[in-house]
Amino acid sequence: MPSNEVLKDALSKVLVYYPHLAGRFITDDLDRTCIILNNAGVRITETYIPSTLAEQLPFNPSKDVSHLLPPVEGVEELFQIQLNRYACGGLVIGETSHHRVADGQSMSSFFVAWARMVRGLDIETLPYHDRFAVSQPRNQPKIEFDHPSIEFKKTTVNPETTPVFSSIETLIINYSTEFINKLKSKVVEENCNPHKRYSTFECLLSHAWKKVT
Repeated sequence: MPSNEVLKDALSKVLVYYPHLAGRFITDDLDRTCIILNNAGVRITETYIPSTLAEQLPFNPSKDVSHLLPPVEGVEELFQIQLNRYACGGLVIGETSHHRVADGQSMSSFFVAWARMVRGLDIETLPYHDRFAVSQPRNQPKIEFDHPSIEFKKTTVNPETTPVFSSIETLIINYSTEFINKLKSKVVEENCNPHKRYSTFECLLSHAWKKVT
């Protein structure tokens, strides 16, 4: 299990490729929200929990696990990490980020890149930030839809009276070493690239995703 210092060092390196996460929101002359890439940084919180991770698992999605997540009120950082270290050395990483900065797919790529940095590996797929190259405005500009007032509305949901979490059933599955080895061999064969390695996590995640979908 990597130490907090290793995690933080890798995080500082991977943020170079994801500068939006370390930026800040500003408002331009037209009252539009923009991201300024000023490298203002992200917020990291470290906590110690005097129990073992095994005693806490499995986690059920509820407000009972909110203490594992960084706060969201009164925070200017667009991305936060909370490293929850247990007495056994186990670790739970809590994360909050602003959806205007990155969607789920982007954050997934970020965490894969961070994990590779922790392991001392290079990032396989670098993020592409040249939006002008892929999304050039029309000349002359033609505004047909009122996106800001329609797509970005303030929520009226009261978390105290409206259920935030849906019903989720926890399922624990044990895979044998023999099954995992066969699965990894199958993944390599199907991708026709014997030199590319896939982690156990990637193979099991793909297998589980295919089964549930």
